[in-house]
Amino acid sequence: MNRGRWFGPIALVLLVGAVVWFLSGAATDPGSVAVPSGSASQSAQTEDPGSGKPAGRRVALENSAAKSVEAGRDAPSSSFEHPDSRLAVMRKVETAHSALAREEALERLAETDPVLAARKLHELSQFCAPKHIRAQEQVNDSPELIEQRRQWCAGLELSAEAMKSRLDELMRIDAELEGQAAQIERLARDPYVGRRYELEEDLAGAEDAGRSDRFSQLLRRATSLEELMTLSRINRQHAVENSGRPLWRLGIEQHRRAYPQAKLLEAQGVAIMLYGCRRIGGCGGGHYITMTACTVGWFGRCAPGSSLEEQIYLTTPPATYSLALEILTRLHG
Repeated sequence: MNRGRWFGPIALVLLVGAVVWFLSGAATDPGSVAVPSGSASQSAQTEDPGSGKPAGRRVALENSAAKSVEAGRDAPSSSFEHPDSRLAVMRKVETAHSALAREEALERLAETDPVLAARKLHELSQFCAPKHIRAQEQVNDSPELIEQRRQWCAGLELSAEAMKSRLDELMRIDAELEGQAAQIERLARDPYVGRRYELEEDLAGAEDAGRSDRFSQLLRRATSLEELMTLSRINRQHAVENSGRPLWRLGIEQHRRAYPQAKLLEAQGVAIMLYGCRRIGGCGGGHYITMTACTVGWFGRCAPGSSLEEQIYLTTPPATYSLALEILTRLHG
């Protein structure tokens, strides 16, 4: 397996359902799609308060990586937010250790964000559908991972059709809206696509010199993994459209001075994902996003019970991973 090719697909598992749903009228099984990711570099810096010491060797990273994994294996960062806050509810959703627990947390989310909850319930129903688990068996996937998925999904009785109907009802467009107007309204209501438009507008409204700082602020205020992955995709898209220069400047000075062999854009993506594991949670071996990533083989063969952070560490080139930790430290700071 090519190292460092996992980040685009992980972002996709959180966001692709929205696009497919608008094109075809049906959500996609989150365990059935993947896209390639790219990389880019840049040589200027405004946010970075200083440089870190290069690890230089894989063995030098292992202690740091082990601490990172252990610190965020099953629990998000500590916080004093109200237990009914959006962030607290999203943590319960992502750290659920069974499909039934995730369903319960999503029903609680539905009290304040019914459309997002319905979308996630539909994705959950598809992930746990017996036909999709059987499809995993037919491609000779790891028996341990298949059994883990089956046990995690045990007892769930969500109907994908019922969840789709529930989502359709919540997304129903007023009859007087037709054509492009209806499409725009539908996109705006979508919890993934609509939020991306909001974030893009927010960043576009910032002064050029302060746009990277605003990007960091949005990361620190994110209340879901989807929001963090959306910001990461915005950063990647900016690089694609601007000769490889990312919108976010954190880590650029370290890349130039200490890790020139690293892939900057990939390191930024790794840092954002690791930040999400700590802020939101859900990256442990028995959590939904980890099982989904391992189910489709983005990391090759996942060891049973391994966390998302462990798999990221094992599949990211050493210099890129080391740079990602530098960026993560500054993002937390």
